Amino acid sequence: MTNIPSIIKFGFSDYLKKEEKHWAKCKWCKVKIADKSGTTSNFSRHFKKHSSEFQRYKNTMKLNVADSIDDQKLKNFFPSVSKDTYANNSAQANKIHKSLVQDLIVGESMPLHIVESKGFIKFLKVANPCYRPLSRKTVRKNILSNAEEMKKKITTCLSNYAAVNITLDIWSDRRLRSFLGVTAHAIDDSENDVRLCSFTLACQRFHGSHSGEHIASAFEHIVTEYKIKHKINYVITDNAANMKKAFTIAFPAPESVDAASHTTSFPEEGLVLDDDSLWFDLEGEHQQEVESEAANVTRKARLACFAHTLQLSVGDGLKHSKGIRPALSKASRISTLAHTSCTFIEEFEKVFGPNRSIPQSNQTRWNSTFHQIQIIIGLDHQKLVNICEECKHVEAIFTMREWTQLKEMVDILQPFAEATDLTQGELIPTISLVVPTILALHRHLDQYSNKSKHLKVMITELQTSIRKRFHGIFTNLTLCNDSPTLIEIGNHFPFGDPIYILAAVIDPSFGFQWMVDLNLAESQKETLRCKIKDMILEDAESLLDRHSDTSEEDEDCQQKKGCMKLFANYKKRTSSGQFKKTTCQLSRYLETVEQDEQPKCLKFWNDNKEKFGSLYKVAKEVLAVPASGGTSFQQRGHYDET
Repeated sequence: MTNIPSIIKFGFSDYLKKEEKHWAKCKWCKVKIADKSGTTSNFSRHFKKHSSEFQRYKNTMKLNVADSIDDQKLKNFFPSVSKDTYANNSAQANKIHKSLVQDLIVGESMPLHIVESKGFIKFLKVANPCYRPLSRKTVRKNILSNAEEMKKKITTCLSNYAAVNITLDIWSDRRLRSFLGVTAHAIDDSENDVRLCSFTLACQRFHGSHSGEHIASAFEHIVTEYKIKHKINYVITDNAANMKKAFTIAFPAPESVDAASHTTSFPEEGLVLDDDSLWFDLEGEHQQEVESEAANVTRKARLACFAHTLQLSVGDGLKHSKGIRPALSKASRISTLAHTSCTFIEEFEKVFGPNRSIPQSNQTRWNSTFHQIQIIIGLDHQKLVNICEECKHVEAIFTMREWTQLKEMVDILQPFAEATDLTQGELIPTISLVVPTILALHRHLDQYSNKSKHLKVMITELQTSIRKRFHGIFTNLTLCNDSPTLIEIGNHFPFGDPIYILAAVIDPSFGFQWMVDLNLAESQKETLRCKIKDMILEDAESLLDRHSDTSEEDEDCQQKKGCMKLFANYKKRTSSGQFKKTTCQLSRYLETVEQDEQPKCLKFWNDNKEKFGSLYKVAKEVLAVPASGGTSFQQRGHYDET
């Protein structure tokens, strides 16, 4: 239908349009008016003759214009909702809400205000016109709600594990705000697939002094909140004094009993054995709590972070190697120029190609210095000298001796860099890598010391530092003069806990193969093997005892047979044959891993957990311990100030 102009529609009738003209008859005087198509000037001039009617027309048009403006304001204030727009609670809208919060804002560490930015809203309209984004306030509310829900899920998951291990670290951002990161680790086999699991329990602001007492208090609160305090096996931290102090407080050592002062007195005043109330059972809830604590006897010990300790050893080697300092200083200067000098960058890219640069080192990570040197010596020496001369930075030119020193340093530290990266993995067991790694590094330094031309002092310092900082391993493996036989020294010396040796043997990638690096007689190696086997069997037996209960039926049978209750445990062990079964499993396991190359550690135990059932319990507990604690902050995000 032809659109009729408003003035003609209001004051004229019998409208007719033909070719380039249109006609209409005045409603009041019946005069026929004509005009060109697209114009209404003749109609307006005639309509003004009827002044009262024309005024009424103008008033009507003003009202219509005002209404249209108000409508437009309302449309701008309230976005139009088409029939195709998702309702807020629809399945598709909720799906997008969830992905927006979890995948974009949390997953990619985006700030909350992005949902209200014009560019983001415009992008969403193009991507999905039917979706209306959430407000910042709603997003924040959803994140807090999801966090509480996630806490409940993690608590439920952790309740299924007999033992867990913790990595803990304190980190400061560029604004020197401190954060405490706590991660729980365990091995999960609930879905017929043995795999390592880690759960971020906290990544929260840490206010106040970084004292041992303050750290211990925060740690206590977190593990209590997740109900895992009684399940903790090991806590892995760095070597800072406050961390050591914190877990001296959190895990106090049992008080030693002096035989000379051992009496039958009790510290509690008025406590006498004749008090009948001492012999009553506890109430049901308290009795279950005590039994639960007793059933979950864990080691509760702090272990030093392997990667951090290795970094300290490398730092010792570099610190005492004065001969290489000028070369390292020039490398740092070259890196600084590659990030601050426009002329140097232009010349550098012209010679070595676009998008090429030299990374800057990080004081807290020695391997960043290693990667920096590695990239520098990968360049052509003469071309780099020419660039420095062209840009008038002759102070950064390497001499041939310094260039050779850097190459030698990279050769020496290459295995250390590999070890650092390998022992910080989250998807493979890392505790089993510690002993083979230390022995391999020790052998590497011994071999390189014979052919080193410039860095013999550095090699000597590295050897000294490794033997000092990993003294417990060398002592346990009878490599130190003060230890002619294997002893279980626990944490009396750094890395002296027997778990490192047990883990190496229980990892099918190694077994006892790492013993080829031991400088011992064959008879001493055999003695060492026997001691390690005994420790594995003791661990297996302890785990079996922890998870098994003597049935009432067995006790009745023992009483009928006249067995004395006093010696029932000895009779049970002798007759059960469980110890003999575990010994046979260990022998078969060692024969298996010494044959052809075995699948990766967790794959092996997934395939053989039924075949080596008792040993699998040991592997599941031991291999779940991470070697390094550097994973606590791998998923750091931005925090909303509010």
